Amino acid sequence: MLWILLAWGSINIQAQNLRTSSVHKRKARPSISKNQPKKSFHKKTSHLKPKRKVKALARPTYPNKMTKEGLEKADSLFKTGQHIKAFPLYLDYKDTPLMKASSLKNLAICFKETGDFLNAQRYFKRAYSYDSDPESATELGKIQLLGISTIPKNALLAKDYFEMAYRMGNLEAGFQLGRLYWFGTNQIETNLPRALDILTDVGQKGNFEAQWMLANLYTKGSPVTPKNLSEAKKWYRLYNQSISSKNLTLVNN
Repeated sequence: MLWILLAWGSINIQAQNLRTSSVHKRKARPSISKNQPKKSFHKKTSHLKPKRKVKALARPTYPNKMTKEGLEKADSLFKTGQHIKAFPLYLDYKDTPLMKASSLKNLAICFKETGDFLNAQRYFKRAYSYDSDPESATELGKIQLLGISTIPKNALLAKDYFEMAYRMGNLEAGFQLGRLYWFGTNQIETNLPRALDILTDVGQKGNFEAQWMLANLYTKGSPVTPKNLSEAKKWYRLYNQSISSKNLTLVNN
């Protein structure tokens, strides 16, 4: 009987020790607060910047019936010298992609003829930037050289325009450049040998203004053009031929 009591006491002690150790283990575990946020298994995207919304560029809208035919009519009228009739047609197309270098230049000439030199300059610049049109560069040079309307004089910029157009074969630009070097300005020094070379070049190629100027220079004489009547007669003859050819062209047109 005694041994049964001893065994029973031993069993109670072991059970009590097991309960005590399990309690200590539960206390050792970290407690999870109810307010603690749960771990998310999704990728963090807080560092990514929101994508910018790209605004669609507004496309210019033009009248539905605006076609090339109207612009071609304007070009045709301008070619036959009817600038007044061509002008309003060009205005309808002035800011459309249908306007090419030649039409832009024609519009600029129309503005120039009406005395609107600011718009003339604007559209000559557009024509020049379109395909480096030498005639537009020449006109821009003349506007800058004279300082027309509210546009200030700028002989250096004018010279640059004339140089560019002359290199592309424009004879009028060559004459303007040669004349600029001959007389000089407060911004450009006189360069008579350079001027004579350019004037002779464009004069031989048919520019009547250079021919007339050379004829006068050889008639009166200058530091680089000694008085030479035979040379002067040659340039007068070439001038008369150029004028006759020019007048004949105007009559035929």
